[in-house]
Amino acid sequence: MAQISSNKAMKRLNGYAFLCLLVFLWAGCQSCASKEAFQEGANLFDQGVRLLNAGEQIQAIGYFDKLIAREPNNAQAYRNKGLAEYQLGRLSDAKRDVNVALKIDPQLGSAYVNRGDIQSDLGDNVPAIADYSAALALLPRAGDVYNARGNVYCKLSKFQEALSDFNREIQLD
Repeated sequence: MAQISSNKAMKRLNGYAFLCLLVFLWAGCQSCASKEAFQEGANLFDQGVRLLNAGEQIQAIGYFDKLIAREPNNAQAYRNKGLAEYQLGRLSDAKRDVNVALKIDPQLGSAYVNRGDIQSDLGDNVPAIADYSAALALLPRAGDVYNARGNVYCKLSKFQEALSDFNREIQLD
């Protein structure tokens, strides 16, 4: 009788071990799949950035669109797509994409810079200053942002504020 219950216990233990092995293997496969998906997303992003830096904005937008389709909450993909749109002069499209990036990640300082540039080009100077100020709150050592905000202050004839920003830029460079 003791032998029978021991066999039952062994079968039960083997069943649990088998189940644990299956779970372990499944989790490992999921990990491999997620690593592959991550790598594919990183490759799309890198290719988009490479094309953007090479002046191939339209092709870059295609890569960022593919990445966004895979990862709809990728703020950097939207920001870079917006930058490509901006470089093509598509200001409303650029602003839309940068707004999405900021909705996803309100701490993305570079997106505030991009939106500030767009606002400035659209002649929306007060919102541009607000965006540059938000960027500087996140990126306090970004001298180029002080320069950009200083230029917008000049457009608004706020020369004291502009001078302060230009001096801060010089201190940082």
